[in-house]
Amino acid sequence: MSCSRHSEENEFYSFTIMNGLNKIIGFFSWSVAVIMFSCDAHAQGCSDAGFCTAGAIQASDNKNESKFNAVGLGMNIANGEKKTAVLIPQLSYTRNLNQHSFLEIRLPYYIASGDLGNYSGIGDPIISYTNKFFGEKDFQLSFTGGIKIGLGKTNAITTKDHPLPMPYQPGLGTTDIILGLRADYKNFLSFAAGYQQPLFQYNNNGYLSAQYPDEPEAYKSFPDSRHLRRKGDALLRTDIHFDVRRFRITAGPLLIYHLGNDKATDLSGTQFEISGSKGITLNATAGLQYVNERVTLQLLAGAPVIARKSRPDGLTRSWSITPTFIYKF
Repeated sequence: MSCSRHSEENEFYSFTIMNGLNKIIGFFSWSVAVIMFSCDAHAQGCSDAGFCTAGAIQASDNKNESKFNAVGLGMNIANGEKKTAVLIPQLSYTRNLNQHSFLEIRLPYYIASGDLGNYSGIGDPIISYTNKFFGEKDFQLSFTGGIKIGLGKTNAITTKDHPLPMPYQPGLGTTDIILGLRADYKNFLSFAAGYQQPLFQYNNNGYLSAQYPDEPEAYKSFPDSRHLRRKGDALLRTDIHFDVRRFRITAGPLLIYHLGNDKATDLSGTQFEISGSKGITLNATAGLQYVNERVTLQLLAGAPVIARKSRPDGLTRSWSITPTFIYKF
C-alpha cells in the first residue's frame, strides 16, 4: 500500500473522530443550554433524596465494567431554596459480586451557605444492590434494591439558637427503602423507574416560619418543617445515549412524583398538611462521560422545567451540576 493511501486513511479516521467529538460537544452544549434556560423554575433536588443516582436508576455507563470494583469522588454543586448555595462532596465504593450484580455504598457530606449562615455535616448514606437479571444483545433489564439511612442531623440552629429550615440541614430525618428497574435497548436508549419510601421518620427539625416574628424576612420565608413527615416519591426517566469511542453524551427527561402532601407539627403538637407539597417535578438532564480502562470522568447537569409548589424537605434546586471521578481496580 502506498504512503498516500495510508495518509488518506489516517485523514479519514481523524475526520471521523473529530466529527463525532464535535457532535458530542455540540449536543452537550445544546443540552446544558436548554437546562440553564429553565433555571428560573425550582425543582426537587434529586441528588440529595438519593434514588435518582442509585444503582440501575441512574444513567448507564458507555461500556460494561462488571469485572471491576471502583471508588469514586463526586461533588454536587447546586443553587437551592432562596439562593442557598449547596455543595455535596460524596465518596462511593462499588463492589462487583459477579458479572451480573454489584453492591454500592455512597457517603455524602452536606454543606449549605446562604443568608442564614454556613452549616455543614454528614449526610444520609445510601447502600444499594443491583442485579442484571435479563440480558440479550439488544435488550437488558436491571433491578436495584437499597436503603437510605438517615444519619444526617435535622436540628441545626442559628447563632441565635433559632431552628434552621430544612435547606440548611444535612439530613432528611428518615430511613427509606429504594427500589428501581431499568431497561436498556441496544446502546442508545434506556428507561428507568424508581420508588423511594420512608420506613422510619424521626425528623426533629423545629422550624416554623411564624415562630419568631422579629426575625428578618430572609429567615421567615421558608416552608414550615417542624417535625416534618415526608411522603414517598416515584420516578420515571428516559435517557438517549450517543457514543463516540470512549465518550458518551446522555440527555433526557427525569420525572419525579411526590406521592402526597408532607406534614409538619405546630407548637401545640397538632399535625397539619403542607399544601402544594404533593405533585410533579419534571427535570431536564444531560451528561458527558469519558471512560478508559481504569478511569471514568463524568459531568452531570440538571434543572427543572415543571415543579411542585412547596418543598418543605429542603430539596429545591434551580440547577445542579455534578462532576465525578471514578477509579476502577
